[in-house]
Amino acid sequence: MIAKLESIAHTKNALSYCEKGGEIIYTNQCLGNSKDIYLQMLENNALNDRCSKPTFHVKLRIAPGDIGKLNVQDWIDISNDYAAKIGFQNNPFAVYIHEESSEREHVNIVSSKILENNNVVSDSYTHYKNMDFCREIEAKYNLRKVERVLEKVKNNEVFKSSDKRM
Repeated sequence: MIAKLESIAHTKNALSYCEKGGEIIYTNQCLGNSKDIYLQMLENNALNDRCSKPTFHVKLRIAPGDIGKLNVQDWIDISNDYAAKIGFQNNPFAVYIHEESSEREHVNIVSSKILENNNVVSDSYTHYKNMDFCREIEAKYNLRKVERVLEKVKNNEVFKSSDKRM
């Protein structure tokens, strides 16, 4: 499994993209179509006017060899587990499934980063949280482990030099 999280400023575009290419399978603290969800997230995001990128756009994808192993309820459970791992489980978010039963099965999650207390969910170290989460899900659902270079760096299996001199 691969997880990619981005902090974005264009909530409306992300929701429109998700709705065009997929089907909504779950919402948390929001209802309706992409326009309705956008208005609800906009209201929530107004709690903190200092945050320039108040929304997360998450993509969770399984390896092509694992197509068909997960049903819609599995994807909903995985999305809720991911929200808890990152810390936006109590925020408004919507989960869309894209290209189900195809070669590129994945879900998109669009979530507000703004908490009830006006603070922002941190996006620090999400690469490491994503790797840990993916390994947990791969084990739980018996999915193929996707190799990532960053994981080898994290585990000190490979040294990645930042020196550009030759």
